[in-house]
Amino acid sequence: MNLNGNKIAVIIPTLNEEKGLGLVLDGLNKSLAGFNYKIVVVDGNSIDRTVEIAKDNGVTVIKQRGTGYGDALCEGLNYAVSQFGSDILVITDGDASYPSRSIMKIIKPILSGKVDMIVARRCPLPGSMPAINRFGNVIISLIVRNLLNLNIHDTQSGSMAFRNRLVKGLIIKTKSWAVNTELLKEATRKRMTIREVNVTYHPRKGKTKLNIIKGGIMNLIVILRTLRDMLRF
Repeated sequence: MNLNGNKIAVIIPTLNEEKGLGLVLDGLNKSLAGFNYKIVVVDGNSIDRTVEIAKDNGVTVIKQRGTGYGDALCEGLNYAVSQFGSDILVITDGDASYPSRSIMKIIKPILSGKVDMIVARRCPLPGSMPAINRFGNVIISLIVRNLLNLNIHDTQSGSMAFRNRLVKGLIIKTKSWAVNTELLKEATRKRMTIREVNVTYHPRKGKTKLNIIKGGIMNLIVILRTLRDMLRF
């Protein structure tokens, strides 16, 4: 049943995700059956079968014009709102680290009208997140949580859902992995109600593109920019 008649869009930035994308898309199509939804894959010039797999599963594929995860995400979000008129937008990865069945856990609270944004708090299975990544995530999330006064413990999660008003008028300066921090900053600025739900986090299929040091530096830049903006008012 399509609750409330909402249009749902799922945005998946991809770069050589042939090993996990088919599983992700198959699971999403099953989980969202009965809803008015669209899946948008924003591909950053993959050299494997990623695009072929996406098209075989009947989803919309956009060739990324720029570079970087944040850039792909923004391109997909803007497309979903302008071309599909999406009411609710969902972000997830194409590596099968977030089970597709968990999408309903992050959508239902928004459909119920209780919240504006849900972040998937990762509960890692063994081997899914290296110790250095987990440590970095704890530190960055602690800083962002306190800076934005949020009750969110996994601010760098790659899976979240939110109402389309977050995207309207949105200008993202960060085109890398630190885009999550900017999204939370914008949601806070727009006084959106933000919550998180626990989801199981699986070992990714395929090679990771995340450079933990580079990601940490970019997040630090966003954090310093946010602090600067707050001190101006």
